[in-house]
Amino acid sequence: MLVGVLRAELRRKLAESSYRAVAGEYGVNPGTVWRIVNQEYEPHRPSIRLALGLSETMEGIPTNGVTMAHRPLILRSEIQCACGCNAWFIPRAWNQTYLPNHRKHRRSSCPSE
Repeated sequence: MLVGVLRAELRRKLAESSYRAVAGEYGVNPGTVWRIVNQEYEPHRPSIRLALGLSETMEGIPTNGVTMAHRPLILRSEIQCACGCNAWFIPRAWNQTYLPNHRKHRRSSCPSE
């Protein structure tokens, strides 16, 4: 079963009963049901996925040309430090724009200047 089909089925059942009753029918936490319906959440844990009638593993997510089963690591190429020092680095997180030892507001801390 696809997550979209499950979401529609859960919404149909929630029109007639509570989150707790629907979650008890599937054997999962009511918070999980709420997240699936309201936040377009897709469970990662295989035991929860099987209880909801989904496949045990998630479908691959293409990221930078590589299909990954989960999203713990985003493959990125080198970027230039945002402090203006001309240093290039590979970020550890998706939102990292400065080298780890650089200050956002102090250009004097850049070792390459």
